[in-house]
Amino acid sequence: MSARGNCLRIGVTEAAEGGRANVAACSILAAALDVPTSAVAVTLGEVSRDKTIHVAGDIPSILARLEFL
Repeated sequence: MSARGNCLRIGVTEAAEGGRANVAACSILAAALDVPTSAVAVTLGEVSRDKTIHVAGDIPSILARLEFL
C-alpha cells in the first residue's frame, strides 16, 4: 500500500521513450487479468512513474483476479 492507497507495482524492461513502457505495462496487466490489451489504458501519469490505468471489462472478474496479484 502506498500513501495513495492500494496500488499494484508493475515492472517493465522497456525504455520510457515514446510510450513503450506504458504499452508494456498495459500488456502485462492485460495478460494478468485475462482481458484484451485494448481494454487497458493509462489514463493518468503517462510520463510519470506513478500511473492510473483503466481496465474495461467484467468488474467482479477483474477484482477477483487482482486479489491474487
